Amino acid sequence: MSGAIIAAAAWVLVAGVATWTLRPSWRPFALIAAGAGALALLSWPSLLCLALATLATYRIGRLREGRFPAAALAITAITAIYLVLLWRSGGLPDDDTLRILLPLGMAYYVLRLIHYLIEIDRGGFRDHSLVDYAGYQFFPAALPVGPIHRFDDFLRDLRRRRWDGELASWGASRILAGLVKIVLLGNILLGAKLAPAVTAALPPGSFAALYGATVIYWLNIYFQFSGYSSLAIGLGALLGFRLPENFNLPFLARNIGDFWRRWHMTLSAWCRDYVYTPALATWRAPFLASAASMIVLGLWHEVSLHYLLWGLYHATGLTVWRRWDAIYARLAPGLPAAVRHGWSGTARILTLHFVMFSYPTANAVENLVLNR
Repeated sequence: MSGAIIAAAAWVLVAGVATWTLRPSWRPFALIAAGAGALALLSWPSLLCLALATLATYRIGRLREGRFPAAALAITAITAIYLVLLWRSGGLPDDDTLRILLPLGMAYYVLRLIHYLIEIDRGGFRDHSLVDYAGYQFFPAALPVGPIHRFDDFLRDLRRRRWDGELASWGASRILAGLVKIVLLGNILLGAKLAPAVTAALPPGSFAALYGATVIYWLNIYFQFSGYSSLAIGLGALLGFRLPENFNLPFLARNIGDFWRRWHMTLSAWCRDYVYTPALATWRAPFLASAASMIVLGLWHEVSLHYLLWGLYHATGLTVWRRWDAIYARLAPGLPAAVRHGWSGTARILTLHFVMFSYPTANAVENLVLNR
């Protein structure tokens, strides 16, 4: 697999350079070739799935009558296929390394497909061709692990695309930062050094061992995932596109709502726009809307009781936070500044630990349910 990954990276590099040497009318084809070639080397089933889905969703978007039933049926079919494949594969990799469990990149391009079907039904896109749309779906920078960019942003960059030395330099620095996070901080410092040292130093099965392992797990997943996002954003910049940021210092979040505005920001925004907001408009119940959104987010990772409980855990946290925030907003003006500052720091610590112990809590509840 390492040889295939190297070959795919080399192909993307060659095709990426070609996008600047070809005439503007041919550049979208080079982008498609870059992504399709990488998928052909790494996962031909994914190439076939994405090619068929791209053609089908584009065709649905061209229908002038009865678009909503067609779009709804297509969204249902895409979701069902993804969940079945995810269930059979056992879920996304916990350490976010580049492993092929699902067809490569499917976890991300199904969200782009659904986004396109919903927005095209709303009439939210300017005129575009199949080549434009295929360039979006096969855009090589975002294929493996996101971020989940939007078609209208991609189309704007595609139309305005010009060589920008400052943007390219910034993109190269983001690629370097991503490699430092993945290799130096994630793989070497945490994976090879700190994790074995903590395991050896703490009594097995103790709370200290659980706490240390949990902290290292979250730091590692952050460095790995934000590192891959940084690589994607940097590569996108080298190709002349501005991909959205995916992480913004999430462990400094003031509350659980703030955390989800900082962690995997493009996925959170997708769930907000296409799950939470419609559910809230339909049910008028914030907890049910949060539960629907967080359960979708959980099941996107893995079809299991564990992630169902994980989603309910976060939905409960969001509901409790909203009620407390309303109470605190009334109390805060009358509190001394020292108390407000103290609570600000305490809230960040509580939020961090609420997030860190989401997986252990879901595991504990799952064991209780299964062992009754």
